[in-house]
Amino acid sequence: MNTATQKIALELVKNKASKLDQVQSILIERQKLDSELKKLTFVIKVFPSQANFILARVTKADHLYNYLLGMGIVVRNRNKQFRCEECIRFTIGTEIEIERLINALHHYQD
Repeated sequence: MNTATQKIALELVKNKASKLDQVQSILIERQKLDSELKKLTFVIKVFPSQANFILARVTKADHLYNYLLGMGIVVRNRNKQFRCEECIRFTIGTEIEIERLINALHHYQD
């Protein structure tokens, strides 16, 4: 392990409380986004997630991706990947970022 990596690892160990707060925030925001996605008519399926992102199958993934990008919201369009057709990957961000995403999704018209 190089010196830079060792320094980062030591900082993470020292900031255990901060790490736990970040994990808790991700869990809360992931659950909030999961619930909101399931309410939207253009969301076909929300895949179970234990990660810092949610994968959802939607109608017109390319259209949704471009809409969100136009709103300044970056998501990952997985539409061209095998078995992820019409899927968008939403990374779990801060509370403010998730609220902004949810608001944009509720105003989206496919």
